[in-house]
Amino acid sequence: MLALTCILAGTIQAQGRSAGPRHGIGLIGGWGTPYGFGAEYSYLFAPNMDFNLGAGLSLSGLRSGLGVRYYFQSGGSTPFFGLNYVRTSGFSELEFDVDGSVGIYDIPEDQAVFFRGGYDINVDIVHFVLAAGYGLAFDDPGAEFQRGDYNSRQQDFADLMALGGIELSLTIIFRIGK
Repeated sequence: MLALTCILAGTIQAQGRSAGPRHGIGLIGGWGTPYGFGAEYSYLFAPNMDFNLGAGLSLSGLRSGLGVRYYFQSGGSTPFFGLNYVRTSGFSELEFDVDGSVGIYDIPEDQAVFFRGGYDINVDIVHFVLAAGYGLAFDDPGAEFQRGDYNSRQQDFADLMALGGIELSLTIIFRIGK
């Protein structure tokens, strides 16, 4: 109930404030990002909160999801905390070559919740969002060995491609419109 009250109060405050652009289009990349290497749309629905939708490609397949970021200050550069829900399609027949040993793996489809924090560097209408976090996969099955030469280092590397785990990312958001 307290969270709903805070969101409503922020929304009412945003309606009475002449703020900059509320819509944003962004490009995201990094290690373990919620949307892989892709794009996101964000909407600043309160002075310090935005909602985002994103999609992209990663070694765990096509990713898509939604999220929210809470900015600790309502203007300028500021730290933030975010949550994202993400789905991935999985990938079949990925070839991994470690020390001359080649194995074929499938990365299964999965879902995850990402807990992330970071810093939003605001330069006029461009925002550089630096984030670190962790994704908790719902199923966390890891990579499935299919055929070829198996070794444990290869399996560990393939498992790193599955959804979830550590995130280090940069998103560049261009705020547009009103």
